[in-house]
Amino acid sequence: AATVVSSSVYYYLYSAIRSAVVAQRMQRQGRTAPSSPSRSSDISVLESILVASVAGCVNVLLTNPAWVVATRMQAQQKSRGGEARRLGMMQVIGQLHQESGLAGFWKGLVPALVMVSNPTLQYIIYEWLVARLMALRRAAHAGGADKKKPPARLTTRDVFLLTALAKMGATLITYPLLVIKNRLQAMSKSTAREAQYTGVLDAVLRIRSQEGVRGFYKGMKVKMIQTVLAAALLMAIKEQVYHTTRAVLMPRPPHQLAGKK
Repeated sequence: AATVVSSSVYYYLYSAIRSAVVAQRMQRQGRTAPSSPSRSSDISVLESILVASVAGCVNVLLTNPAWVVATRMQAQQKSRGGEARRLGMMQVIGQLHQESGLAGFWKGLVPALVMVSNPTLQYIIYEWLVARLMALRRAAHAGGADKKKPPARLTTRDVFLLTALAKMGATLITYPLLVIKNRLQAMSKSTAREAQYTGVLDAVLRIRSQEGVRGFYKGMKVKMIQTVLAAALLMAIKEQVYHTTRAVLMPRPPHQLAGKK
């Protein structure tokens, strides 16, 4: 439920902020705002990253309570008697408010806000990898025998592999923040003393001293498989759909077809 709420809020905010940016640019240029302001030609890559970052931060501020409740419900610990305490959503909300007040619904806010940078890091790493790969292919083409043949473009397999590597790098960088956020949000009075933290800095220092660096990467294998595969498949499918659609809607000119015969 928290995922659905968060995704819905994010996409609404992204569309609304993006439309406002496009409309403001059009107004400055003295042009009429387009009927479909979501077109990629109406916003630059940098503006898109900034819009996504703003939407992500606002989304975190609005939906963090839902994530705290969801995380608390998933992390319900066993009582001393050994029986699992299965509290409902309203009970968890009441317990959280009783223990920490309204501020308790925004536990883990700082690492959650920093984690908004994950998609940006992925994009930066991906573009760097693409630039390196294309540079190698241009160099190989320059030293090849057939100079008339254009250098190879990115294939769907290239996009899949490069996206997987980029997402892996971004996840390695931001995963410790996810661990800290989840632990802060899962805390309750029944949590073991060694897992009770006063804040982000306290969590960092105690995890480092008690569990070592590995403590920041607990459970990363499952998360890595999930996020890396999802990002790579999504990007590869998007790339394939784009090229297929372009081939159908924009066929080659007659002179190019004649040249292939």
